[in-house]
This record gives sequence, C-alpha cells and structure tokens, in this order.
Amino acid sequence: MANRRFGWHSGALTCNDITVENDLTIEGDMSFGDVITDELTVTGYIAFSSDARVKAVEINPTTTADSSMTPIKIWYNYLGATNTGADIDLFSLRSAITQTSSNAEALGSRGYVQGIRSDVTMNGYLDTCYGFYAKATVAGDSSVNGLYGLTSVMTLGSYTISLDETGFIAGIMTSVNGSGDVTCAGTGYGKVAGVYVAWQDTNALTVDSCGFHLGVHAGSLLDSGYRVNSSGTLTNSFHSYNSSGTMTNALNIEGAHTNVLALPALNTAPVSGQTTADYTFTKYAKLAITIGGATYYLIADTTA
Repeated sequence: MANRRFGWHSGALTCNDITVENDLTIEGDMSFGDVITDELTVTGYIAFSSDARVKAVEINPTTTADSSMTPIKIWYNYLGATNTGADIDLFSLRSAITQTSSNAEALGSRGYVQGIRSDVTMNGYLDTCYGFYAKATVAGDSSVNGLYGLTSVMTLGSYTISLDETGFIAGIMTSVNGSGDVTCAGTGYGKVAGVYVAWQDTNALTVDSCGFHLGVHAGSLLDSGYRVNSSGTLTNSFHSYNSSGTMTNALNIEGAHTNVLALPALNTAPVSGQTTADYTFTKYAKLAITIGGATYYLIADTTA
C-alpha cells in the first residue's frame, strides 16, 4: 500500500525530501521544522525582492528555561596562510543604506537611517546587559595596522551640512537618561558614566598607552581636544582620584604650548581682581610641578 503521508492532499504537499532544480516561488507562509533537530541548508544565497518593504525576515523564537539562545549564528575560519596578497574583506554581517533623494520636511518627519539597531530592555536581575557587544581577541603573535574592538568611521566630505538647532555630529554618541536612583553594594566602587574604560593590561608596553587618545592629523583643524558644556549642575569638569595606585602627574604637558591655562578676565570667578600688593603671603601652600624635569613650586596664598 502506498504511503499516504506524502504527496498532495487537499492542496498541500507533504514530502520527506524535495529537490528544486530551478526557481521556487512561495506566495504564502513557509513554516520550517523544529529548531532543535531540523536544518535549512543554503549553498547559494537568498535574495529578497523590493516587495519586502516592512520586514523580509522576522525571527521570534520562544525561550526555554536555563537555555542559551542564538537566533542567528555566523561562524567560519579564515585561513590567512592561503592569502596570496589580495586585500580582502571578511564580514559576518554587513548593512548598506543609501539615501538617493531628499525632502525638506520638518524635524521629526524626515525619517531615521540606522544601519544596525539593537533594543534591549532590562526588568529584573541580570549579570550584565549590553545593547551592543563587540569583542576582538588576539590568540597568537601577530602583525596588524589597527586592532579595534569597535570602529566608527564618519566621512563628512566637502559638502555643507546644516545642523538643526539641537543638532550634533559625532563619531560616537552616547545618551544617558533617567530620573531614578542608582545604588551600589559592597565598597561602592560602581559609577554611572557616559564612557567607561576598564584598563586591565598588566604589561609595561613598549609603545605609549592611554585610556583616551585624540590624534589631530597634519593640516586638520580642531577647536578643543576635550570640552565640557553644562546647562545643569556639574561638580567637577575634571576629577583625578588616586584610590590605591601610583599616580605621578595629574597633568602632563609636553612640547611647546602658548599657554598652560586660559582663564576668564579679572574679577570673573574663579579669577580674583586683587594684586600681589593686597597679600602678605604669610599663609600659603606649595604645589609641586616639574619644568623641564626639574621640580618647582606654585605658591597658593591662603590669606583672606
């Protein structure tokens, strides 16, 4: 007796294996197997037509208790020894969006272009919560021009860009919002920061190292290497704290600089309008500085 499980039944096709020699068009929905046991193997590529306007692929899995989940996993090996000198690019995921026309609509009606977006919501206990996680690992002696955990390249070109009143342009933008409190258990080391750098390299590196580096290329123009604008309450524009380490200089200036500091005019806080004739210098403190490697002292008078 023929196996009635397979074949056409009431307009539906049931089969064990199917081989499509040419094109396959599906006008309705396609449900594919069990996520644990079944696989969909594509040796070529999948192309989505321009009709996929809202969402070409939607993945909405059901989580399982005490189980990790990776809805999309891409992994492959790069055999660098087989490279014959070609300047190749290797991607796990690449997105390209190009605006081909424009409009003059008001702010909020012009659309948002986002190459990659991630939305993560926390509501309970977690070890860590990342909106985006990137990791680069060195597994052997290597030679490289650049090694970056995260890269942002912004090209402004030679065009004129008109910013809205509240507009900004930045290679990396972070926004910290909220009105609730943040507490910390234990010794209370935790902080809330717009940018956090956790330095844990223990080698006395041959090259210079720094938590933040700004390089202004020859011929480029830059107003400020570090700038703070505040319309709210700001306690310290710069805070250097030695909890238990070895800190030598709070500020190190190398090479020629026109000024050490640029301060407001006399009688404008924090600059006093008094002169040396108004002071007896009977009560003062010495601030150690080095000039050309030699130790000098700045005198800070404490006379009222």
